[in-house]
Amino acid sequence: MKLKFFAKDDQLVNVPHALHVTGQAAAYVGRSLVIGTAAAPASFPASAEPFEVDSTSPPGAALLAHVKKELERHNDLCLWPADEATAKEVGVPFRRVSIKDGVAVVDSAAPVRAASAKEAS
Repeated sequence: MKLKFFAKDDQLVNVPHALHVTGQAAAYVGRSLVIGTAAAPASFPASAEPFEVDSTSPPGAALLAHVKKELERHNDLCLWPADEATAKEVGVPFRRVSIKDGVAVVDSAAPVRAASAKEAS
């Protein structure tokens, strides 16, 4: 299954298993690099398209584990699931997200909570 995520707020989640080379910009889930200039620093706005990864691949399994761990630890998501299947896999209700001025905006500002076992079935 394909997992699909949008970036959330100002959180930078590293792409799992990505090769980090000294002098190159890091790769972040759901973000694109905008090269900086003398007038403006580099930035990582939310990508218009969601980040996709196969859930059975090592990076996909690591990303899913990270998102679930952050949800359990903080009762909040570090990334927005971009489709219903990904939300179900994470264990949260799906919320539609749109990108406005490089920021992922959800339709509802209600806090995210994990779906109970009763709700998930």
